[in-house]
Amino acid sequence: MDALKPSINDRMNDLIQEMIELNIRYVDASKEFEKLFISAILNKNGFNRSEAAQKLGIHRNTLTYKIKELKIKSGH
Repeated sequence: MDALKPSINDRMNDLIQEMIELNIRYVDASKEFEKLFISAILNKNGFNRSEAAQKLGIHRNTLTYKIKELKIKSGH
């Protein structure tokens, strides 16, 4: 059954092709990915910044900066 599941790379390539067709700019795509990825990790960890920073592989202060920069709210 796992052999039928597309790999993450295949799914990302499909998404990238769709974004190219929609003329989505790199800066917009990267910021949206960053916001969604950080939000998902925060939500999975109950918005515990220390745990989320560890899972993300970044310093807690960097995560706090990113939360403010990307305007991430609890439960986003």
